Amino acid sequence: MDTWRKGAAPGANTEVYDTAGGQLGFGCYVQWTLYRQGDPIRTAKSGACRSGGITMFGFGDSLDAAGTYRLTARVTTDSGVDGSESYDFTVVDS
Repeated sequence: MDTWRKGAAPGANTEVYDTAGGQLGFGCYVQWTLYRQGDPIRTAKSGACRSGGITMFGFGDSLDAAGTYRLTARVTTDSGVDGSESYDFTVVDS
């Protein structure tokens, strides 16, 4: 499991592919949820699944406490295909 220092400001992006292996940029939407110790502490929505180099989810000051975190990205597409992926990590004081 990855470890971050308290106060870190990482970002997150998604890469979503169709069944032919092509990357989706439009027609798909991401619902982000950040959990600390299992409790949701921040949510955000993205109107596309490809960022073009811009961070899609910014943690802001959400990593201001040590503990166990999970970031979940739930993807919905216009074609009706849905999916999700989670990333677990810990935050330490220093």
